[in-house]
Amino acid sequence: MACEVKWDPLTWDFGAGPETKARCEMAYIEYQKYQDKGEELAIVVSAGRYPGASSMATARLMANHLIREGVLEKSIIIGSAPLYTTASELEINLKLAEEKGAKKIIILSSWYHLPRLWLLTQTEGFSHLSLQFIPVFKGAKLWRFFREIPRLYFEIFRFLFFK
Repeated sequence: MACEVKWDPLTWDFGAGPETKARCEMAYIEYQKYQDKGEELAIVVSAGRYPGASSMATARLMANHLIREGVLEKSIIIGSAPLYTTASELEINLKLAEEKGAKKIIILSSWYHLPRLWLLTQTEGFSHLSLQFIPVFKGAKLWRFFREIPRLYFEIFRFLFFK
């Protein structure tokens, strides 16, 4: 069953645009799949920094949108790292989900980001978790892929030599 997420562009500002929207849409679709099976799914919302907005503000924006679409507030965990790096954000969010008793964790992110996120789960001690990675293609900007390449090489180096 296809699910259409209503989108109100007036609630989004400071560059939290198509990629963030696509992640919210995918999170909502996954949430609905679990609801249809009578299972619970906790959604951890977090976001990188956008010009003029903090990652916490963007995560709150995403949570508010999901609540308006019908996701129960108790099913949303707002994660944020005090010093934003992808590694610290992932670590904090996975620990939050683990503390909440998550048996399976679904990680939604832009397609170009997933290889590095997978490596981080291995190097940061989360390989014991049941993780599912879902790529988000819609709204992804190709130039961000090129920015991701050196970061991926760095994580591969860490994975191979410091694991």
